Amino acid sequence: MAQFSRLTSEIDALLDELVAARGGYSTLSEALAAKAGEAEIDAVEAAIAAEAAKIAKKMSMTCDTEITSGDADCIVNIGSYYFSADSIQNIDNLPSGLSVASRLEVVELPCDLRQQIIRVSSSTPAIYVRNSTSEPEPATSSLIPAMTSATAPSGEVIESGHYQSRYGYLAFDGVDSQTWQSHSWSDGTNELDGTADKCYVGYIWDTAQVVSSVKISFSSDTTYTGCIQCRVDGVWQTVLPSITISGAYPYYTVVEQSLDTLVECDAIRFCILSGDRERFCAATYGGNVCEFSAYGEGSLTASWGAWSSVTMS
Repeated sequence: MAQFSRLTSEIDALLDELVAARGGYSTLSEALAAKAGEAEIDAVEAAIAAEAAKIAKKMSMTCDTEITSGDADCIVNIGSYYFSADSIQNIDNLPSGLSVASRLEVVELPCDLRQQIIRVSSSTPAIYVRNSTSEPEPATSSLIPAMTSATAPSGEVIESGHYQSRYGYLAFDGVDSQTWQSHSWSDGTNELDGTADKCYVGYIWDTAQVVSSVKISFSSDTTYTGCIQCRVDGVWQTVLPSITISGAYPYYTVVEQSLDTLVECDAIRFCILSGDRERFCAATYGGNVCEFSAYGEGSLTASWGAWSSVTMS
C-alpha cells in the first residue's frame, strides 16, 4: 500500500506539472482564483471537473478483463487488465523478463496523453510505464476472419444455397473482387418472397460478439432489397430492416451502416427479401455478395513508446 501511495503521489505531481505547462498556473486552484469574476469562470470550473473526472476514473478502475493472447499494443481502451504467468508467452510487446502474473492499466492523463502501467510483484517489485506515441484510432478489422472454407479458420458460414461454385464462404474470404463470378456468393435456387429464410448468407461465431456496424459490397445489374439479422439467444432479430443493392451502372454497391444499438449475438446474416427478378442470381445476371464484414464497438489501436521501469524499494 505504501508503494501504491508513493506512485499516486508521483502521478499527481506530474498532473500539476502538466496543468502548469498548459495554463501558466501552478495548480488548478490558482487558475480558478485568477479567473474569479471573469466571464470564463464557467469554462474554468468545467475544466476542473474534467480533470477531477479523469483522476477519479484512473483511481477507480477494476481488474475485470484477462489478457490471454494477442498484442498488448492493441489494449488501449481505458481500463485495467490482468494476465497470468502462463499467458505471458502469448502476449507481444510486454516488458522483457516478465515471469509472474501481473496487471496492465491503461489510463488517460490530461493533455490527451495515454499511459500504460504494469505493476509487477516479485522479489524486487517494479513498475513499468510507457506513453502512447499516437492518438488511439478505431480498429478496422472485421469480427469475421478471412474464411478459406465454410468452417476454416474458425466459426461457420451459413447459406440458403449457392449458384454453381459461388459458395457462401467467398463472401467472407477477405477478397472484394467487385466481379460477379469471382470471390463472391450468390443463391439462385430459391424464389424471393419477402421472408428472411429464403435467401441469405451469414456467419456463426464460436463465441458471442458485440456488433456495432456492417459493411457489404455487391455486384449486381439488378436492384434488390434485403435486411441484416443477428441471432440473439437462438432467435434471429432484424437489426437493419432495409439494405438496398443498386442495379445501376457500374453495377457495384458498397453499403456501410451502423446498427441503432450495439447487439451481442452469436451469428449474423444478410437476407435478400425482394428484387427486380424472382431469384437473387441466375446465369450471368442478378446479384452477388462480394464481401461481408461486421465490426465491433469501436475497439482502439495505437502505437506505443518504449517501456521505462521504476524499481520499488
